[in-house]
Amino acid sequence: MNEECSHHKICGYLQKILEFYGQGKQYLIVDCDELFIYENYKAITLKEFVKTKKVRNIKSLTLEIYPKGNIFEGKLTDYKFMDKSSYKITTAVPYKARYYGGPKFRVLNINSDLQKIPFIS
Repeated sequence: MNEECSHHKICGYLQKILEFYGQGKQYLIVDCDELFIYENYKAITLKEFVKTKKVRNIKSLTLEIYPKGNIFEGKLTDYKFMDKSSYKITTAVPYKARYYGGPKFRVLNINSDLQKIPFIS
């Protein structure tokens, strides 16, 4: 297959899966290199959080973090560093806030969104 993968195609693919299999179920969709952390995650389960907050989905930010040395070595606790000055927020969109920037913007001048909705109920 000689087709280019895009964010829109991936979203469409996930939407079709959720429409077909997802009626009345909950989904947590994260990439293999992502952590899903929510308010008070160490003290309560995700199920308790959703019930307490009465939410049907959870919007989150994706922040690029790095270790001091080689990114392919080390433990999760070594990932303490991030670009603090290149993140931006815009509120002039219909979806409340739009977050963008980070290393993709600083290095590649790509203005990709840094938020997603990984939890759907």
